[in-house]
Amino acid sequence: MLKLFRHGVGRNWNGVLICLLLGTGLFVPPNVWAGNSAPTLSSISIPANASPELTEFLQNRATLAAKLAKFNSQSTGGSNSQTLTQFQQQNDGLLARQNQLALIISQQQQPNALPSPPALSVPPNAPPEMKEFLQNRATLAAKMAQFSSQNVGGSNSQTLTQFQQQNAGLLARQNQLAQIISQQRNPNPLPQPPPLQIPPNASPQLQAFLKTRDQLVRGQATVMNQHRSDDPATQEAALAQWRQQNAALIQQFQQEAQAMTQNEPSRPPAVN
Repeated sequence: MLKLFRHGVGRNWNGVLICLLLGTGLFVPPNVWAGNSAPTLSSISIPANASPELTEFLQNRATLAAKLAKFNSQSTGGSNSQTLTQFQQQNDGLLARQNQLALIISQQQQPNALPSPPALSVPPNAPPEMKEFLQNRATLAAKMAQFSSQNVGGSNSQTLTQFQQQNAGLLARQNQLAQIISQQRNPNPLPQPPPLQIPPNASPQLQAFLKTRDQLVRGQATVMNQHRSDDPATQEAALAQWRQQNAALIQQFQQEAQAMTQNEPSRPPAVN
C-alpha cells in the first residue's frame, strides 16, 4: 500500500492524504483538506439504513482524516515518505481494520448475492412428513444463503461440497421424506381379491386349501395398504409382524398345499 501511495501522489502531501483514505474505495471530497481541516465525528453523514460495518467504517475514516491533518501540522520539515511511514506505523491497527471493513462492505453489496428465502407456507391439511419436508427445505435455503455470503470468492463446486458435508444429516432426512411423500401420493393401492368361489364338486381338502389361501391373501393386502405411505423399511417390518402373527395359518396353508400335491391322481403315460 505504501508503494502505491508513493508512486501515485509523488511529493504532493495533500494528495497523499487523499490517496490514503481513498485506498478503502470510498470518496473523500477534496475540499476536506482545504487549510488542513478534517471532518469531525459530529459532522459525519451516515445513511440511516447503513450496516454496522459501514457505520464503523465512516467513523474510522473521519478519525483517520483528523489524525492525518493533525499529524501533517506537527510534522513540518520531514520528507513526505518518512512522515507517511510514521503515520502508518502509529495507526497500523486502525488502517488494518479499515481494510477488513472494506472487504465486508464489498461482500454485503455483492450484486449476485442469494436472495432471502421466501416465507414458509405449509398447507393446513399437509401430512406430518410434508410439513417437516417444507420446514427443512426453508432451513436449508437459509443456511445456503448464509454459507454463500461467508464464502465469497470460492469455487461453486468446493462451496457446495462443504455445504453438503456440514448438512449431511438434514439432506439425508430430506431424501427419506421425499420418498415417503411420493408413496403417500401413490393413487394405486393393492386391490382386494375377488370373492372366494369354491367349485361345487371340490373335495374337503381343496375347500380347506382355497379358504386358507383366500384368508392369507386378503390379510396381506390389508397390511400393505395400511402401510402404503410408509417408507420401505417400515413396510417390511409390518409384513414381518403380520407373518409372525399368522405363522400358524401360514404353516397350515403350506401343509394343505403339500397334501394337495401328494393326493393329486397320477396320469397315465403318454402313448407314442
